[in-house]
Amino acid sequence: MRAAGSIATLALTILSIPWAALAQPCEPRWAEEFSCLGGIDGPVYASVFWDDGSGEKLVVGGWFEIAGCAPAANVAMWDGQRWHALGEGTDGPVYALEVFDDGDGPMLYAGGEFDEAGGQEANQIARWDGAAWSPMGRGLDGCSGSFCTTEVLAMEAFDDGSGPKLYVGGNFTRAGDDREARFLATWDGGAWSSVDGGAPFADMSGVLVHELEVLDDGGGPRLFVAGRFDAVAGAPAENIVAWDGAAWAAIGDGTTVLGDVYALRWYDDGSGGVLYAGGDMAIDLPSGRAYGVLAWDGAAWSTVGEGFRAQASEIFDLIVMDVEGAPALVAGGDFETLGAEPAEHLATWDGERWRQIGATIHRATSFVETLAIGGSAGDQVLLVGGGFDFIGDDPIERVAAWDGESWGALGEGLDRWTTAVTYFEFDGRGAWYTMVPVGEFGLQYELLRWNGAAFEGTGVYADGVARPTAVFDDGSGPALYVTGDFQAIAGVPANRIAKWDGHAWSAVGTGFNREVRAAATVSWEGRDRLLALGYFSQTGDGRPARGMAEWDGARWIELAGGIETGSSKFVNDVAVFEDAEGPGLFVGGAFDRIGGVAAQGLARWDGAQWTTVGGLRASVTDLEVFRVGDEPALFISGLIGLDGIAAWTAEGFADVGDGAVGCPGGCISGVSALTVFDDGTGEKLYAAGRYLRMDRVEGTEYIAAWDGTGWNALPGGGMDGWPVVLEPMATAAGPAL
Repeated sequence: MRAAGSIATLALTILSIPWAALAQPCEPRWAEEFSCLGGIDGPVYASVFWDDGSGEKLVVGGWFEIAGCAPAANVAMWDGQRWHALGEGTDGPVYALEVFDDGDGPMLYAGGEFDEAGGQEANQIARWDGAAWSPMGRGLDGCSGSFCTTEVLAMEAFDDGSGPKLYVGGNFTRAGDDREARFLATWDGGAWSSVDGGAPFADMSGVLVHELEVLDDGGGPRLFVAGRFDAVAGAPAENIVAWDGAAWAAIGDGTTVLGDVYALRWYDDGSGGVLYAGGDMAIDLPSGRAYGVLAWDGAAWSTVGEGFRAQASEIFDLIVMDVEGAPALVAGGDFETLGAEPAEHLATWDGERWRQIGATIHRATSFVETLAIGGSAGDQVLLVGGGFDFIGDDPIERVAAWDGESWGALGEGLDRWTTAVTYFEFDGRGAWYTMVPVGEFGLQYELLRWNGAAFEGTGVYADGVARPTAVFDDGSGPALYVTGDFQAIAGVPANRIAKWDGHAWSAVGTGFNREVRAAATVSWEGRDRLLALGYFSQTGDGRPARGMAEWDGARWIELAGGIETGSSKFVNDVAVFEDAEGPGLFVGGAFDRIGGVAAQGLARWDGAQWTTVGGLRASVTDLEVFRVGDEPALFISGLIGLDGIAAWTAEGFADVGDGAVGCPGGCISGVSALTVFDDGTGEKLYAAGRYLRMDRVEGTEYIAAWDGTGWNALPGGGMDGWPVVLEPMATAAGPAL
């Protein structure tokens, strides 16, 4: 475990927030009914499975305030359905978690940089027994280095020959009642003890112990200690040593290991077991300098495949799991490639080459900090924690599950961007519907129905990401259309798109080969049309359908030549708008060519040919028709230059101010969602996204309203997190956004 720095993170995400009833004589306001996340609102640094007496559960630690719907101070537990706080948590970040039996049964231990746990003085480390936090003596104190911070970075249970103990490493110099314990100490359930006289790393400044791992390299279990140091017990040692309870042994051949070692793992790729080390590290080999991840075979260091090609890459955790029926080494960290393979922040090594795991965690500020294995033998699930808010184009916040085929979110929030809220009426009854991740690791999605006060489950499940995105009558009556990345819903086979008529589910033709982001209905050239939009390149029966297709009542037909497809090319939205050239079908998304015509992110179809729109180059998230002054305008949101939003009229692009300004952590600002809504003071266009001000107007953090002439803050101000879906709906209190 590395020492965590200051990480800027995005906070609370709210999909739809009720306003006051329009009939009531009060001003519009924010309400709290939907303050749930599809994950965690801050970085996750540690994870462990612990049985609290009712079965094993995932526990994560980090620097956060909310997990799912639960206020949770830096530590939280996932029970397979929802997140729970562990008491009052801690008053500072948690960097390490471990399960240890001190004689009273297996308990959960948390270490980090905090003074209190459960409201009691704890000093960097505390124990949770399932009901309450308790301190471990006087905890840990002191530190080494300029401007240093006392912190626990690693914990591991190990029997050194005198009975099981909890070994604790980090940056500290004293344990318990002022006992000297430089960077490493033990806890036996009642008292602290030093290791090897308390000063195996004495007289060294800047030492850190990042990793503790019990490994058997053929000579019996030993405690491997890794971090930043160049000697132990007076003998040279390059950042990795092993302790058998009586003596230290340096690991390596004396070659200088530059930087910090954060992770260790023993892995056998079929040619014999090898110790793998990862970190912010480098070593000079005869073949040249190697970075990031290295292998020690007992005689010499070697690179792992082609390894990292840049010094700026780091490995924060290593774990072994079954991949396609064979064990593989999984590496998580802050990197973009491993060898010649693109592998952003997460990759597997099978003994021959590195491979990316599923969709990429592709944002520049993202990282993977901790890995854990859940499930059972033959049916393992990889749990990933860190600082990320998207995997591929799906919003998955700081903790995620990989089942070998797809990613799932662990959280109760209405999943932004990948989830929609849609109104559907059948047999004279109408309700709003959405879908959210459920199940042990969020790898299924359940259809929920709004009962006037809350969303309730329907017992209908899809086996992958799913969202209700449209209602359309194909001649057989209105039906609710669900799109996503699934193969079955309610037990009915359906390739990524299905419909429900209120009584039965059915597939819509043969579906598609890749994710359908949305279904859209448009009135175009005299008739209503149902369109499918997304990443796909062909229909389920192999016919071309590149990014967009139209349903003709019997099968899917590619729309006007489609887009040039690729791993990150897709269509997001369509809209019909009449400009100076007459009525046109406008298509927005992430693409470079459409129907063979070069057009970046936005194009116009007049029924015969594609054209660009005013030369705009963008990645488009949403399209919405509203007005600028009294003139109709097509508003376009996304990553659009430095503005995040634009408006196209019959006269060309109109002035809508300076657009989205500022972004937390230095990210790229942008607008992700648009909708028109009347809050009782007249219709306005609402724009939500990742920005701190809209047109530099105070109180417009993440959301603002355009009244036709300028941008305005909402009553009560902005939000403290990034919404990417906006949908008007009805609640018991009245219309809501």
